[in-house]
Amino acid sequence: MTGRTSGRVVAATVLGGALLAGGASEASAQSGNVQFITTGGDVRCDVIMIDGGPHVTCVSEGARSTMPECTPPHEKIPAVQVLGSGPGDVLCWNQGLVGTPRVLHPGTLGNAHGVTVIADPLGGLHVLSPALVYVAYAGPNTVGTSPLAVSSASSR
Repeated sequence: MTGRTSGRVVAATVLGGALLAGGASEASAQSGNVQFITTGGDVRCDVIMIDGGPHVTCVSEGARSTMPECTPPHEKIPAVQVLGSGPGDVLCWNQGLVGTPRVLHPGTLGNAHGVTVIADPLGGLHVLSPALVYVAYAGPNTVGTSPLAVSSASSR
């Protein structure tokens, strides 16, 4: 299986599981602002409420290889950001994340402010809007606004 194909399989599996689960369960729902973190700690998604709507910022330290413009490293980090229901923007983020940290293990999902975040087995976080529309991905080597970001990173 090629890197591009395996990335698509992971994205399809993650999305299928989320849809079957109907989003996050009440047990995984969080109140307040939350920062979802992979078990490796290098990929993080902040879900906060701003101006009455969810605001998501996902960052990946490892995505510097695909976004060398995010310098200096101690000031900027590759990110994907979604305001409200989107669309998202890929950018270099220069501020911290403020949500209460919560680790997501591979295959688990969390929910804050109606936004669902799913951890995949490759160390990435997938973000679904309150309407369960795919809006962002942050992984060990890339950030993006599409599930294809997974396959783009694995084919490099």
